[in-house]
Amino acid sequence: MSRARLDLFAKQLIDGDALLPTFFTYTGLWRYRMIAIGLQRYRLITLLTNGVITFDNPYAADIWLCGGGGRGGLAWSTGQNSTLSSSGGGGAGGFFNSQYGLTLSGSYTAAIGPGGNASAPNGGRTDFQGLFANGGNAPPVGSIQAPPYGRGGNGGSGGGAGAYGTYNAAGNGGVAGTPGTGGGKSTVPFDDTFNFLSLCAGGAGGMMTAFLWSSGSGGMTATAWAGGGDGGSNGGDGKRAPAGNVGPMSNWNAPTFGGLSGGGNAAAFPSGPTAPAGFGNATDFGGGGAGAAVAAGGSLAGDGFPGVVFIRIPV
Repeated sequence: MSRARLDLFAKQLIDGDALLPTFFTYTGLWRYRMIAIGLQRYRLITLLTNGVITFDNPYAADIWLCGGGGRGGLAWSTGQNSTLSSSGGGGAGGFFNSQYGLTLSGSYTAAIGPGGNASAPNGGRTDFQGLFANGGNAPPVGSIQAPPYGRGGNGGSGGGAGAYGTYNAAGNGGVAGTPGTGGGKSTVPFDDTFNFLSLCAGGAGGMMTAFLWSSGSGGMTATAWAGGGDGGSNGGDGKRAPAGNVGPMSNWNAPTFGGLSGGGNAAAFPSGPTAPAGFGNATDFGGGGAGAAVAAGGSLAGDGFPGVVFIRIPV
């Protein structure tokens, strides 16, 4: 279970301090711990859900926040003797923002951007004290039934490419889609690689298979395939399927992976059961969900993970 999942089970989770902090209150879910960079120690407050934070005195502080990750793209196929199949690209990681040297005094409202889901595929915006970060984008609707097929979402880190192709007796193979673009900046909070991992990872793209229906044998024969691309990490673009994972049917049971630290992984179930619900969901702050696969069993698009607000106070 990821660090962020554990965070959501507790109202007050304390790491590094023996006593509950008394210098602030928060009406939502939060986390508190002490961190250090060399000899400099910091109080770190993590705001997990919407709420109002109130400080007992003025404090100098740094803020880092990110929006929710986008949902993975849907898969689409014309069905038997499919003239075209297109898998979903990965959802993008949320964008981030930061500000240093603020003075916090009194009360402030935090609005945490939700992860993208079936009802609202794009990740939500996170707001705190006049600072905001937009959510990561789900792949565009046009990537399902019209060009560009199999496109990943754009955001803090790009979603991996889906794929597309048509059935044909020669089995000439599928085509990798277009990956999503990332923001090109490190998504490690406060650029502090000692205390944080990179966040806002892109989701993986789903794999694609195209089937030829044989009425004589009463079954389907897959004739073309293309793997999905891995999600982007640490502000990077998503990936396309490597050349060895696109072509005629051979070794086609190939999962793809979300970006490091929280991007949703894409299932590979070409002939088995449907992937369980939630399999492709993102697992850490601002992560994008995986794209859905086109296969006999199929898989569901993964949801994005909510954003977060970090407040770092030097002591």
